[in-house]
Amino acid sequence: MSRLQVGGLALIIWDDVESNIGKVVNLVEYFSEATMVNGDVWCDVWGIQCPDGLITSEGRLALDVVGIESKYLI
Repeated sequence: MSRLQVGGLALIIWDDVESNIGKVVNLVEYFSEATMVNGDVWCDVWGIQCPDGLITSEGRLALDVVGIESKYLI
């Protein structure tokens, strides 16, 4: 089993936006708990960045850091 760590790489194995699944991302930072823009509180969250960008659930292209729960990364 691999270990997720800041500065490492991870693979997205699930996302609301199907085109993000299978993308390799950089692990930028870790949060034990984070409040998302919509007000939801997530636990065990990674700040990730993808050189190609990621499509957000609002449909915009994010080239900056976005949050994702650890259970959706390997």
